[in-house]
Amino acid sequence: MEGTSTPIRKESVQDKTTASILINQLITYFNSHCQKQNNESGGSDDILINQSNGGAININIEKLMKTLLESIINDISFYASLFLESESLFQSILNSILLDTFGSKNDIICKWFYSWYNLNCISSKKFVLSFLPALMWVYLTKSHPTNNVLIGLESCLICIYNQEYIKRLGKEKIFNAPTLSLPSYIYKSDDLFSNSGGNINGNSLTESALKLITTQLKPIVLDKPLPRIEFITSANRIILLKTIQSVYTQNILLLSMFSRVIFCEMITRISSLGYKFIDNIPICERISKINNSKSLLNLSEIGEEEELSIPTTGITSTTTANNNNSSSSNSNNLCNSVHYKPVIGLTNYLIHRDDIIKQNNYIQQLSKKRVFLPESIYQEFIVALTLCAFQETTKECAKISIQSINDRASFDLVPEIILSSNSLLHLLNVQKK
Repeated sequence: MEGTSTPIRKESVQDKTTASILINQLITYFNSHCQKQNNESGGSDDILINQSNGGAININIEKLMKTLLESIINDISFYASLFLESESLFQSILNSILLDTFGSKNDIICKWFYSWYNLNCISSKKFVLSFLPALMWVYLTKSHPTNNVLIGLESCLICIYNQEYIKRLGKEKIFNAPTLSLPSYIYKSDDLFSNSGGNINGNSLTESALKLITTQLKPIVLDKPLPRIEFITSANRIILLKTIQSVYTQNILLLSMFSRVIFCEMITRISSLGYKFIDNIPICERISKINNSKSLLNLSEIGEEEELSIPTTGITSTTTANNNNSSSSNSNNLCNSVHYKPVIGLTNYLIHRDDIIKQNNYIQQLSKKRVFLPESIYQEFIVALTLCAFQETTKECAKISIQSINDRASFDLVPEIILSSNSLLHLLNVQKK
């Protein structure tokens, strides 16, 4: 991932307290915003929170966003690194992304993601990429050629794409494959250099000789130079989706387990929309922790339980601002010290609605859709799922996603995807035995 790692800063108690307050306010705002949208009530973007002690907190989202967007790069990197550890914040932002109103031109989350990904900061880029599966899900299930409602979401996707465009500098993405026709440099050096035609002095393997031999091999072009994209059209949509998926694949092992789980769910649902085989997939209702470690940032949902429901039912309590002082003592116990049992089954993050009637209606609407993607994008999906399949926590859900792609390819008769997915499924089944 392109970006400079910010200098190591000494984390003071005040910094951690400020970050904790920001996290609590963001969780409270997004949870209340979801509740407000579900109740179909309009009004100001500011949220007034009634506390248990009789007081109230007015969360001004514009001031909150100003802190996040206009802080110095070191502070943003520090905030992003802590935001990445917060399961509760991840869940609250995810719920807001899945709202029907998400993706508009003035959407707060889209502006936030766009600004943070354009920064020369690794942590902020990782934070945005952790939500990419949800962004792709919303785009693929809601976008329409004649619909400009998702202009804010499209801007985020174009931002990720153009950062990769700048990184490649208009060059082809190539791979120098090894060849069996070339004899060994070590054991066949006499045969290799005997017919060198005087280009190589003696039988010694020099750096210039090795370069000469290597340049004789024809590299394989994996990707042509990327075109610059200013807005999404039917002509550039596929190359954009393939490129941003490639970026996610490159960084998938640096992201949280929850991002990988949602990625697996996104692949399973995209590949099975409109088909009946999704009904046979087992459902995962809980993610279980192995130990009792609690994060500083899991303030609103986890409590003293060792299991996380998938997804969280209802809007969480909005009294988390009172926990700032009590939670700051646990600041060193971050989420990366918490271990989870393997996720077995298909999660319901992407289709969750607070009202069961709305959720059933949404599932019924999805059952009438089919998302058609080319073979090149499914190949990118399989590469990313391969990395997930060799992580203990996401092995089973990745296997379900690969099987779903295999079933879809069998229906659509795409031989390349059938071969790739069958090969990977066979490898995983052999390992299991």
